[in-house]
Amino acid sequence: MLPPKGACDPCRKKKVQCYGLPPPCTRCKHHAIECTFEQASRRSATSGARASGETISNRIKRIEHALLSAQGSSLGDGLSSLAGLQMPPQSQPRDSRAKIYFAGHHVGHIGSFTGIPFISATGKAWIEECIGQKGPVDKICNIGPNWQASAAELRPYSCVDNDQGGPKQAEFPSRRTVEHLFALYSSSGFSKFFYFLDPTLFKRALSAAYASPTTANAGARAHILAFVLMANQVQHELPGPRIHADVCETLLAPLLPQIIGEPDSSSPATFLMLMIYYVSHGREEQGLVCHSVACRHLFSLGAHVHPAHRSDRAGSSDDDNISELAEQHLRRLFWIAYWCDGELSVRTGRPPAIDEDYCDLTLPTEPDDDDMGTNSSLKLALDPRDSNGDVGFGVADLQLSMITAQIGKRLYSASALRKTDAEILCAVRELDDELERWRNLVPEPRRPTLAGDQSYLDAADSTAKLNLEIRGSIRQLNYLHLVTIIHQASSRCRQWAAKDTEARHLQGISSSIAISLHASRATLDHMNFVSFHDSVGNIWTVLFFPIAAALNIFCNILLDPLSPSAEGDLELISSTSDLIRRITTASKGHGDAAWCPHLDIFVTELARLGRMAVDRANGRT
Repeated sequence: MLPPKGACDPCRKKKVQCYGLPPPCTRCKHHAIECTFEQASRRSATSGARASGETISNRIKRIEHALLSAQGSSLGDGLSSLAGLQMPPQSQPRDSRAKIYFAGHHVGHIGSFTGIPFISATGKAWIEECIGQKGPVDKICNIGPNWQASAAELRPYSCVDNDQGGPKQAEFPSRRTVEHLFALYSSSGFSKFFYFLDPTLFKRALSAAYASPTTANAGARAHILAFVLMANQVQHELPGPRIHADVCETLLAPLLPQIIGEPDSSSPATFLMLMIYYVSHGREEQGLVCHSVACRHLFSLGAHVHPAHRSDRAGSSDDDNISELAEQHLRRLFWIAYWCDGELSVRTGRPPAIDEDYCDLTLPTEPDDDDMGTNSSLKLALDPRDSNGDVGFGVADLQLSMITAQIGKRLYSASALRKTDAEILCAVRELDDELERWRNLVPEPRRPTLAGDQSYLDAADSTAKLNLEIRGSIRQLNYLHLVTIIHQASSRCRQWAAKDTEARHLQGISSSIAISLHASRATLDHMNFVSFHDSVGNIWTVLFFPIAAALNIFCNILLDPLSPSAEGDLELISSTSDLIRRITTASKGHGDAAWCPHLDIFVTELARLGRMAVDRANGRT
């Protein structure tokens, strides 16, 4: 018998060497005492239990791995969903834009506001498999990366050319020019959706910005420059002298580090206007950063809490307390930022900058807005200039933003991509029910429909018809897009991704996909019906919708080219080219119309590739 490792209990207690062949050891035998090893036994037992636990854990892992390998898609738990999730290859470049899945394939991305598509390697391989050829797909796959590589070069001139045609020396725009821009902005349809500037507060910023050089406020000057950049980006064919955007950006660059850490009553609007400017150029990273800073400044100023629910006022860099007018305007800016946050999150796939759990989302009430009919608890006027319900945002739009945030969190976040088929379908049903409850709250004349019509114009007089058309169209497009992305998530289900035709027609999944396609068709039908004009403001508010809808319909053609609806869908995709050209014509003079020809090429290629898939399926090739 080998001696135990270590000393016996009496020897350990005396801290002497233990030797001999126990039991007993030499010392215990000499002193006629009991030789025990209880501590060593307990320690060994503990060690053995730990080893046994580790062995059991390893066995469980091996069993789970064997079950996954043997049963494949038959497992309905979270482990099987992880194994079956279609992910882009590791060689693919990382991209923050919202990913598009169809029939289990990661098709690609769509530029959040430019609409410029990017077809992934997985999507390219799937398209090639469906049409039976490789070469024709290269054209649509090269549009996105090539354009994005030159995005920084597509910086259109904003507002002063010199006689030689080049940019002047960096010179702050004149007060007269800024006041003229503000008058144009205030009368535009764009300002009704993005009421960034209160006239009284803007006059105060003008006075501070155009004070003597020694007393001019850096925050006020940055505020003016951000407005000039945004206003020239969204206005059409401005009269008078023009100034280069690069001039304003050069003047703005040294001011931003000074104001980013000092929130005041004007800084949230400054960064929100810069966000609009950057994202409408396709410079999404800069736009997202500006949006995040704007949200943080709103938090610092207490705008995320309703003024009536605040016990004190947040501090600012101003010596005086924020006035009541500024406080009310900051709350309006918070709601605009909240709406933008939901759109940015869903369109880019990025986490939201605003955490609802930390915000007071009590919807304000104003008696001036009849957006929600006679229900006084559901009224809101974000633009106090209007008294006829003629505002860009209403309580219905803010409630829709809350649903948008839930869609991004429950269907397109990182944790949502790990959900099982049952969990995905459950989330789809619940979100669809919530969206339908919201729709039923909107009064009948302005209620969005899956038909994509313009019934909200029937009861409108000539003076209100134009603004109702803009407002109703944006709401209708947002509603249809949310229906599309809610039900499009069903295509991530493993059963739908299977090549078994019977599995694809399972009740629940197939009906959900059908609703998604119907919403995409209604989107294109609606946009073909609406006339675009200067009052729409900035085309990035609508440009995303037709491209997303056309790509969704195109994917369905590839999946089922023998469908009776394939021919009609091809005609609908082809009509999107005319739609984009009409948008380009209506947006002539806008810098963000520069990429419309790229979209025209992309949609034309979608129609051509869809035709190839249909002809191949019918044996005509």
